[in-house]
Amino acid sequence: MNFSPNKFIQSLSQKVHDFCIQKKSRPFCLPLMRAYIYKGKNMKNKSLLTLLLFILSTNIYAGTLVFDEAGFSIKALDAPPEVAGGQPLQMLLPPNNGFSANVNIQIQPYNGTLTQYKSISDSQFKQYGFKPIISKVSKDSVIFEYTGTMAGKKLHWYSRAYKRGNFVYLVTATEQESNWPKTKKKLITVVDSFKLKKI
Repeated sequence: MNFSPNKFIQSLSQKVHDFCIQKKSRPFCLPLMRAYIYKGKNMKNKSLLTLLLFILSTNIYAGTLVFDEAGFSIKALDAPPEVAGGQPLQMLLPPNNGFSANVNIQIQPYNGTLTQYKSISDSQFKQYGFKPIISKVSKDSVIFEYTGTMAGKKLHWYSRAYKRGNFVYLVTATEQESNWPKTKKKLITVVDSFKLKKI
C-alpha cells in the first residue's frame, strides 16, 4: 500500500480540528498529535508531521479563543504585561435587568507577597463597605468572595489573584446579587480555570 503524505496530513488535520473545535477537547490536541507522530516514527515524512504539530500548537491551541456556545473563535489580542498594568480580557453574559454578568482579567503591578495583597484587599473591602464571604490564601492564589453595592446595584464578586514576578493576575467574576444563585456555578468555573503559562 502506497503512503500519501498529503492525504495523511489532510486526514490528520481534520482529526485535530474535530477534537479541538467541534468536540470541545482542546487539551487533547497536542497529545493526539504526539501520538500520531510516534505511530509514524518509521515514516519518511516524520518531519512534515512535526511541522504540523508546531503550526497547530501555536495557532489553534495557544493563540485562539474558542467560544463554543456562542459559535465563534477569534485570535487572541496578546501583549506582555507592562508597568502601568491593564485589563487584557473581559467576557460578558447576555444582560439581565440592565446588567451583564462578566469575568475579567486584570494585570496589576505589585511587588509584595500574596498574603500582603490579601491584607490590602481586605482593607479596601472594609473601606468600600463590602461584605467579605471568603478571603483566604490558597496554595497558588488568594481567593476572594464578597458582596456590596456599586452604582446603586447590589453585586456579588468572586475572584482569584495569582502572583508572578512583579505582577498580580486578578481574575474576577461580577454578577447581580439577586442573580448570583443562577449563574455562580458557571462564573466560578471560569474563574477557577485560569492558569498561568509555564515558563
